[in-house]
Amino acid sequence: MEWCYGDRKMQRWLAVCLAVVLIAFYTIRSAGFAWVTVWYLWAYVAAIVGLGWLLPLGHKIAAGADWLNTRGGIVKTYELTEITVRGTAAGGYNIEFRDGNGGEADASLDLLRENRDLWDLVNNGVRHSVAAGAATNVLARSKLGLGDTRG
Repeated sequence: MEWCYGDRKMQRWLAVCLAVVLIAFYTIRSAGFAWVTVWYLWAYVAAIVGLGWLLPLGHKIAAGADWLNTRGGIVKTYELTEITVRGTAAGGYNIEFRDGNGGEADASLDLLRENRDLWDLVNNGVRHSVAAGAATNVLARSKLGLGDTRG
């Protein structure tokens, strides 16, 4: 079994953005910086920024010999019926899986590949499923190195 929790960049950015928004709000509301001497406003800022740091715990991905679990979606990697890769607004790629049991999962392709052993488990199942007839899109064949599987 392998797992990957991703990085915490999103949490840092959310915490910084929340701090900036709250400080701007208090500054505008008090028409200046008089609010900085009020201790409970700093407590509010600290509490909300702390929640912004803790709540979005990043992407959790786990894979076993024949399964993948991402964001609560579980698929059997050797029973996939559809594999789709789509571009994201941030310039990366997202991969979506559907299996024969109705399971669905999706993840960032870069995040899956971040842990080499996890990617090997997933990629072996993907290749097996494609050989067994799983549907793929052009981007999936290109980004996963599957070749032309249309026959």
